[in-house]
Amino acid sequence: MKAEATVYNRVGENVIDQETLHDRTLIPFMEEKIDALNQLSANFEFLPNREQAFDDMLRLSSDKDNLVAETAVKNLELVYPHVSDRIKLWTKLAGLTASQAPGVQKAAVHALASSYTLMPGEQMVWTDFLKLAGSGTDSVREYAFSCLKSVFPLVPDKIQAWKDLFELRESANMNTRVEATRALGVVFSHVEDQDKAWKELFKLALEERGILQKEDFKALASAFIRSRNKETEWQDLLGLIASEKGTLRRHAADTMFLVFPHLPDRNRAWSTLLKLSGAADGHVRDRAADSISSLFPHLEDKDSAWKDLTELAGSDVSYVRGRAADTLVQAFPHVSDKKKAWDDLLRLTAESHSYVIRRTVDALASAYPHIASDEEASEELSTITRKPAFARRSVAYSLASVFKEGNAKGPGNPEKQLSVELLKLTVDMDSYVRMDAADSLASAFPHLPEKKKICSKLLNLSANPNPIIRKGASVSLRSLFSRQGNQNIGMNEGSEKDIEAGSEQDNELKASLGQEIMTDVWEEVLRMGVDHESSVRKDAADLLSLVLPQVEDKTCIFYNLSDLCSGPENYLRKSASDLLAPAFPFAEDKQDAWGRLVQLSSHWDKDVRKGAAKAFAPSFPLVPDKRKAWADLLSLTNHRDSSVQRAAARAFESAYTVHPDPHQALESLEKLTGSECAYVRKYAFRSLGIASLHDAAKAKSEAEYMRGLEEAVLDFRNSAETASNHLLPGFYLNFYEAFLNLLSAGSSGKVSVSSDPSNPSDPGREESEKYFSAMVCEMGDVDEIDALSREFRKFAKILQDAAETGSIDLASEKKFLEASLQIFEDSCALFERAEEGAVLLKKFGQKGHPALKQKVSEQRTKDTLEEIRAKARFACFLVKGTSSEEIASAVSREVRDWAFESSADKKLLMQKMESLETTIRENIPESPENSHIFDRLEDIRKEKYLLSRCRIVARLVGQVPMAVIPAERAIGF
Repeated sequence: MKAEATVYNRVGENVIDQETLHDRTLIPFMEEKIDALNQLSANFEFLPNREQAFDDMLRLSSDKDNLVAETAVKNLELVYPHVSDRIKLWTKLAGLTASQAPGVQKAAVHALASSYTLMPGEQMVWTDFLKLAGSGTDSVREYAFSCLKSVFPLVPDKIQAWKDLFELRESANMNTRVEATRALGVVFSHVEDQDKAWKELFKLALEERGILQKEDFKALASAFIRSRNKETEWQDLLGLIASEKGTLRRHAADTMFLVFPHLPDRNRAWSTLLKLSGAADGHVRDRAADSISSLFPHLEDKDSAWKDLTELAGSDVSYVRGRAADTLVQAFPHVSDKKKAWDDLLRLTAESHSYVIRRTVDALASAYPHIASDEEASEELSTITRKPAFARRSVAYSLASVFKEGNAKGPGNPEKQLSVELLKLTVDMDSYVRMDAADSLASAFPHLPEKKKICSKLLNLSANPNPIIRKGASVSLRSLFSRQGNQNIGMNEGSEKDIEAGSEQDNELKASLGQEIMTDVWEEVLRMGVDHESSVRKDAADLLSLVLPQVEDKTCIFYNLSDLCSGPENYLRKSASDLLAPAFPFAEDKQDAWGRLVQLSSHWDKDVRKGAAKAFAPSFPLVPDKRKAWADLLSLTNHRDSSVQRAAARAFESAYTVHPDPHQALESLEKLTGSECAYVRKYAFRSLGIASLHDAAKAKSEAEYMRGLEEAVLDFRNSAETASNHLLPGFYLNFYEAFLNLLSAGSSGKVSVSSDPSNPSDPGREESEKYFSAMVCEMGDVDEIDALSREFRKFAKILQDAAETGSIDLASEKKFLEASLQIFEDSCALFERAEEGAVLLKKFGQKGHPALKQKVSEQRTKDTLEEIRAKARFACFLVKGTSSEEIASAVSREVRDWAFESSADKKLLMQKMESLETTIRENIPESPENSHIFDRLEDIRKEKYLLSRCRIVARLVGQVPMAVIPAERAIGF
């Protein structure tokens, strides 16, 4: 008999013993019962006795252990299609929706919601969901109403079902009443007598008050959209617009705003909108204006509608003329007589209302591509640059798209004239116009004619006696090279390769301008560096790293930079000094250049001293007289500036390997271990350790090799244990201790272990993970932890590879050592920054600066979050009853629980910002009218710092009420 109760599982390999599974469901151990349930479910359709399995699962769905019961219900949902008595299962699940265990209750409701289509009796399904909708918890009610809307079309007696929903509106629970009202609007299309149903809904809308009345009107909108005969309903709504009761008028206006695009006679709807846009009630008038842009695309006679729009743009009511002006931008492409429409726009730019002028200018810029062949068009567009600042700014912003889309061509060479106008705007008197023009110039540059002349003109303007013109030109040059080049090239931490090669975009820019122009640009940047205006000097500082890679003759750049290190601008001095290291290899007289570095390391500006000191280590191998350079480093270890001392001492690590007399170098390092300066001693010990590693790499015997490793670890340990207030990360010590432990694990220093990745006792894997974890913990939460982690993984892999199965000979051991040395050499810049960060953090921590700075930053973040929540609440108030209400409410819900108590909340807050972005993108169409919102989203994504991100979010939330949302995306049904 037992054999009959045995079946192969789906894989066909192991045998499922159903009787054993049944016995396991009776064992009083949670894990056993859950495992048995999962196996019964997974193999249900192959079991010989499904009835017994079904009974076992039903029994356990009422188990006293809630987790077992919840698992049973979830598995019953999976086997539902294969159960013979589905009514019995349905009844059981319906009963479990009253369970006191939230997990069981939720699982039961979910099972019902996913399985009701398999039930043979729709009326029974309707009745059960009706009960759940009226008496369940909030989560149960949500599932129940969702299913009621889907089941309604299947119910035989729809008249009674309609009445049932009406009865639910009498519930004492407000949420139930709201959900029932919404359901009435959704199922309206399946009602047989829609005229009667409409009257019932309409009556409710007239009688109710407060939130329910608002939901009644939304239900009317939903019902109208689904109605088969809209004429009567339309007249009813239109009649309410004239109601003496302001609340009814406003609700009716909101409803009409939703249903306008769904009227069969669009022309009639348009006429009604025009009439209502002049209504005395401001809410009615505004909602009519809101509907204009959503209805326009659906009109057949767009020429006539264009005329109406231009008239509305001259309305005495600011909101009406503003929305009409907004619609002009999207309407122009659909007008047949574009020349006449262009003239209409030009006429509107003479209006006295600034917003209309601004939006009309936007429309002109977007319309220009359609009439670019007209010789007068570019001249007319150019005249707008003599309008007020906001109009000039719109032109400056819009011209980029004209060039990028290739629509600035035509008789009379309009692209040349427009490029001249764009150049004029880059030196406009208004700073915002200048910035927008600079951005447009940079983004459109690849499409501009006569690029060399334009760049030459900018260079001439940057030397203009007028400080405003100079500033405009410098901003444009900065924008141009920032956009065309690659700001992430890492010049400030880069290398000779970065400067020599540049990026692909850099090379394209160099090719389009020519080397002569690039030389002129570099010379102009140097001149800007000593300009009288501080803002121009700051632009020069930003341009240094952007232009440098594109200069072909780099023989003088080191001296140019060293001269700028004594300039009048702090920011410029720092930028120049940061580039000394990658510029050093191009200096013709490297001995003289080294001397300049040594001089600059005693400069009065600490940033210059630090920049020069950073160049010691990479520059030392290139200096001809290394004995002199070594002596300079020894002398600098007594420098008054601790950062110079550290840099000089750190340089010994790489300098030792190229010193002409290694023995003399070692003696010097031995003496430095007795230095009064703690971190000089630290680096001296570390340099000795590295020297021992290099000796080990040259060893000819195993004993000599191990001795070199042991001496290196000892030196690294002495370095780590040297008394100092500035503890350095144990990059070297942690790794080589683990490496030495592995090599010493086997007999005679050989490694002979099983390196099975699945074996947790594997010494290689254990040492590898121990090292990685130790380093990540030691570094803590630093900005470069991701980059550091990648390097730590490389070292961890060496440790794991070193523990491969079998003995490792000396040659293999030396390869692992050489690989580690190479990684340290390649990562030296990264490790140096991490070490400097650790030193500075400790130094400022002793002065109380980080604690104060962190406290201030955290408080500012908290204040900004409160501002965000307040703006979100106010946005909901502003757009109450409009098409933007749903998205404003969604944003408010997203941000209301944002909190920041400590740095640990940073990651969670960043994730919530991503969720907010998703909500906005899903609910607000990406159109020209909403470009201001999507620009803020891009700003948030690019911003690195949390506080700055929060401040941008605060601005974004304040702009949500200005979003233009079509009616079909605002209904929410």
